[in-house]
Formats: sequence, structure tokens, C-alpha cells
Amino acid sequence: MKRLSCAALFLLFSISAYSNIITQTICGKTDDRIPSNDPRVGRILRSDTESFGCSGALIGRNCMITAGHCEDFLKFVEFNIPSMSGVNSAKEDLYNVIDFTKGNTYSYGSDWAVIKLAPNLITKKYPGDVQGFFQISTDGAKKNSLVRVTGNGTDANDPDLNFTQQTHFGSIKSLVGGLILSYSVDTTGGNSGSPVIDEDSDEIVAIHTNGTCDSNEYSANYGTAVKNNRPLLDAINKCLSK
Repeated sequence: MKRLSCAALFLLFSISAYSNIITQTICGKTDDRIPSNDPRVGRILRSDTESFGCSGALIGRNCMITAGHCEDFLKFVEFNIPSMSGVNSAKEDLYNVIDFTKGNTYSYGSDWAVIKLAPNLITKKYPGDVQGFFQISTDGAKKNSLVRVTGNGTDANDPDLNFTQQTHFGSIKSLVGGLILSYSVDTTGGNSGSPVIDEDSDEIVAIHTNGTCDSNEYSANYGTAVKNNRPLLDAINKCLSK
């Protein structure tokens, strides 16, 4: 296993100092995420030359959802993430963020952002027309059902996989106040904004935002539920209508 270079260590320090995305954690004793390549999940970046930031999911041809506390990274989004840390996607998979709306950044159940993307500068196509996109669940989350979290987090086991796309599934623990979803799914820093996807319907039920998971079987990670979240739904509908 390669050691982290000084540059890689600097990037990790910058991220933990720059936002709270380092707080997302592993449920249980081992990181059970595996590499994935869902083209609908993007990596959200502060610069088109950096390869770390947050995660997000396409919900229309030019609309995405992510965590509101990722605001400082909402400049570029790239898809079809390479499987090697530190490597950017092809320019044909890079899109500029032209607008966004966000909720109450650090409030559980209100931590969300809806992003508007421009067409790719080379292909002139919108990302959803190329990568496809998720549907938002109208049924919402149900306790004990299986959900999947797919995003671009760090990897404590293999630095070569830092900020590449990985996925893991587990069960929903609770739904608090209709807006806060908890689940036993592994995540790490960089997963903020990842879609929480219902395994049966392949639809999004929440946006991953926070975590307190550890080896305790009662611990959980948390996300902003979509159903009945009126400000979030209004922002989604506004983005999709333009």
C-alpha cells in the first residue's frame, strides 16, 4: 500500500479544515464500501484542477442535489470518476455550476442544496442527457428498508481510492420529524451530498449530510429526507421547471 504523499496529506487537511465533511463515519468495525461507477453520481469541486470535494446526484437533465454545507465547493461537477485518487474526469464529463439554492446549512433536516448546471463546453450537452438521472421517491423512506449511499469519500484502507466513487448499503434506522433520516450505511469525508437511494425502487429518499456511526450497533449516519421537505421540494421543482 502506498503512503500518502505530502500533497495528498495537504489536500486531506485542507478538506477537514475547510468544511465538516470529515465527520462522516464508518458503521461497524470495517469499511465495507466497494468501488462503483454510477454515472448519475458526480464529484463536486471548488476547482476544475482539484479532485476532492463533495458528492451529488443528478435529478434532471441539468439539476443536482447535494448537501448545503458543500456550498464552498459548488463551482464544478464531474462525472465518470476515475478509479485512481487524484485523477480528474475527462473534460467531456465536466460541467460548470451556474446557480444553486440551499437550505439551513448546518441544521439537521435542512442541510440541502439544489444545483443548476450548464452544458458541457465540448459536447454542448446537459449532464442528465448523457449520464441519466435519478427520480425522487414519492413514497419516501420506511424504517428497516434497505438504502444505498454512493459517493466520493476518502478511503482509510487504500489511499489510492481517496475521493473515487464507492458505494455501500444498509438499513434505515429512523425517520425523525419527517425530515431527518438515519441509516447504518458506511460513509466517509467527501460523501457529503451523496444520494441515499432506496434499493428496491432505485429512487432517492434523502441527501447524506452527517454521521456518528461507529462500532455501536445503535449508531447511525444521517441525511436530509426529501419527502415532505417543502423548501427542498420547492427548490427541486423550480430547478426542474427551467
